[in-house]
Amino acid sequence: MDLGNGLGHLTYSTLVHPGDTWADMWESLTTYVPQVQKRVCPTAPFGVSPRLSNSSASTLGKSTPERDKLLAATHDLDGMRQFIGADSLAFLSVEGIYRAMGFERRDPVRPQFTDHCFTGDYPTPLTDQTAQRHAPRQLSLLAEAS
Repeated sequence: MDLGNGLGHLTYSTLVHPGDTWADMWESLTTYVPQVQKRVCPTAPFGVSPRLSNSSASTLGKSTPERDKLLAATHDLDGMRQFIGADSLAFLSVEGIYRAMGFERRDPVRPQFTDHCFTGDYPTPLTDQTAQRHAPRQLSLLAEAS
């Protein structure tokens, strides 16, 4: 809900509701969020920030670290919306997150936040994805007594 006068948007966070599974989260989203929206802004779009536990995220991510098996890698926005059973679904862009936090933009050389899991811009190589057939030998910096 737009608060007007450049104050931003009001959103509702599900952090106030207990639960760790996607079933718990879904119950919270379908039980409490409509009640809050009815009281706060019944005729306007209403942003929700769901608290996703590791268990919930694993359900949505199909419990895999493999990128091609993640929900967002196999579904478009409408497909994800249908999967979670929402009426609408939108995401804030990485640049939008930075603007919301008061930055003009993300500094690509020195990001102001730990956003690597969203951008894929990790500060060190992901060795599980770039592993070489023969790993290079490690140089020891320890001095050995002679």
